Amino acid sequence: MTRSLNHLNALRAVEASARLGNFTRAAEELGVTPAAVGQQVRILEGYLGRTLFHRTPVGLRATAAAALALSELHEGFDRLEAGFKRLQGPVAENQLSVSVAPALAWKWLAPRMQGLYERSPHIDLRMDTSLRLADIAGGEFDLAIRYGPEEGEGLKTIPLFQEYLLPVCVPSLCKTGQGATGEASILDLPLLHIEGETSDAAVRDWGHWGELFGLQDPRLDEGPRYPQSAMALQAAFDGQGIALCGLTLVIGDLIAGRLVVPYRPARAVKTDYAYRLITSPVRRRTATQATFMRWIEQEAQITRDQISDYLSRAEITLAG
Repeated sequence: MTRSLNHLNALRAVEASARLGNFTRAAEELGVTPAAVGQQVRILEGYLGRTLFHRTPVGLRATAAAALALSELHEGFDRLEAGFKRLQGPVAENQLSVSVAPALAWKWLAPRMQGLYERSPHIDLRMDTSLRLADIAGGEFDLAIRYGPEEGEGLKTIPLFQEYLLPVCVPSLCKTGQGATGEASILDLPLLHIEGETSDAAVRDWGHWGELFGLQDPRLDEGPRYPQSAMALQAAFDGQGIALCGLTLVIGDLIAGRLVVPYRPARAVKTDYAYRLITSPVRRRTATQATFMRWIEQEAQITRDQISDYLSRAEITLAG
């Protein structure tokens, strides 16, 4: 059968944009600019003579025509990826591929990597730090660290730590981090918003956060918005405002005093999802993979102990 598959790059842009919900995330995955992704989508729309996406204030929504083809595009690119990996040949015993969300990779995993290399100096670690869900069962990656619900059949799940949300900022931004009371004090400071990063219903925006603790004010909806917690956290470290983020990501910074909770008593919300290490129960486990798994579970235990100690000694009111 003769194939005449045109516009392959444009199809990649359409598939990634539909799966991730906007051009910015698609661009991060594809390693190009959002403008380039948008241009590829427009080229394909022009070639086909039809619109593929509705551009809405909350992201992209596939048109009826596009929705019919998306499942086949998803499957097609997954199979292309699997075929490419087969062409690469057998994987070395010391090689390990891990998929992890950007914020967790930056704030939790990366600062601990020296301990892994001291334990296994010859490890050849390959990390994917996009928000997409890697295909562990299909062999796309050896392991994944995911923030989410329990996985379905065909995967092994190892719980790492529960997550809690609380507001944080740098000490220089406010004087309330050293014992002041009253949630309303946060309204005097810029609020940083994280939108669309997770489907966890317990991950609150500032408006829902205020309702949960009896604080209602239109100013809770004001402030800059970011598609990822890593970006909002960087803005918080730059002194641009208060981020409502996961305690796991900032526990070290709170202990060291680089970040503070901008009022007392602090309010923390326990989320519905948790961080989990995901593996395939049917694929052969290498010695390198076993070493990494033992190391990551030990590091997770240290984090659980730090969080437990922080919640018990700090003035924390829990919800959720």
